[in-house]
Amino acid sequence: MARPLLQQPLHAGWRFRAADARLGDTEQFTAPDGWHAATVPGTVYQDLIDSGALPDPLVGRQETAVQWVAERDWCYRLDFDLAADALRDQVALVFEGLDTFARVWLDGQPLAESDNMFVPLRVDITARLPHAGPSRHTLWIRFDSALRRGRALEAHHGARPLWNGDPSRLYVRKAPYHYGWDWGPTLLTCGPWKAVRLESADLRIAELASPVTLGDDLAHARVDLHTRLDGDLLGSIALEHTLRDPAGTLVATHRSPATAQHTASLSVDTPQLWWPAGHGAQPLYWSTRSSAASACAGCGWCRRRWRANRGAASCSRSTASRSSAAARTGFPTTTCSTASPRRVTGSACSRRWTHTS
Repeated sequence: MARPLLQQPLHAGWRFRAADARLGDTEQFTAPDGWHAATVPGTVYQDLIDSGALPDPLVGRQETAVQWVAERDWCYRLDFDLAADALRDQVALVFEGLDTFARVWLDGQPLAESDNMFVPLRVDITARLPHAGPSRHTLWIRFDSALRRGRALEAHHGARPLWNGDPSRLYVRKAPYHYGWDWGPTLLTCGPWKAVRLESADLRIAELASPVTLGDDLAHARVDLHTRLDGDLLGSIALEHTLRDPAGTLVATHRSPATAQHTASLSVDTPQLWWPAGHGAQPLYWSTRSSAASACAGCGWCRRRWRANRGAASCSRSTASRSSAAARTGFPTTTCSTASPRRVTGSACSRRWTHTS
């Protein structure tokens, strides 16, 4: 039977240094000198300022004095411990955001690469860990210069027109304003700019999608629920879907045995429609998915809000379709207890899935 998800933030104890072009990868990270304390989540510019190695680029004309940072590669390293009771059937390293061209090593062995600061990276490390007992590990990340890598891509594919900033930015999945804007400085930063953590679970919700179809009569709606489960499905595990209206009243529910690829549908009569600003109200429904043993009330809540969308008078009515791209959530199925719903942060156009236990 699946045990609860465990999450271990990896934010304390990071150090960073400028890469030395004369050293190989291993020598780069094992070099004894040049390391400074790093803040994670954070950026190399802020770490350099905090260490006293860089003037504040927002003061005077000091922006021009710090442009060398963008031309260098930067190394981050962390030693961390993994407790024996933190081991589950699946253990993953999760990087919510690496800016931008990053290579990752675990215990001196290559683990993963990323070239997009906006897309989280999740890597299964189960096979890299001991089967039992506590263990100590080392995490290395090297960030290549986005300016250099971008210019190499531009040289290969050709220059494209743009109105500001270095034109190589068009080939790099990095925030464009890092290359300078009319309202801000040019600071091509890098680093683990979002959370880093270990996730350990026997069973987790790997993907979620909830497209909504509104009937032509605007009086009926259907929510198609698609869930991909990853992990231990042994035993009597059920997946329950509930939908509540903006007042919290239960509108629809569906419960069935959990499968790796799970589908279900919920129907809503007389849905409260979401209107664009100035054309009506914006009611939001709550959709909750929970996993539990068959005799259990359930925990491991994953919830979202959705809207039934009707266009403004000048627009054609469209089907409201909302899907969650890469919801990375684990959930417990033992010792289940009812969890109080926690509101999702963000607007209706920027929903997040969250896990509560």
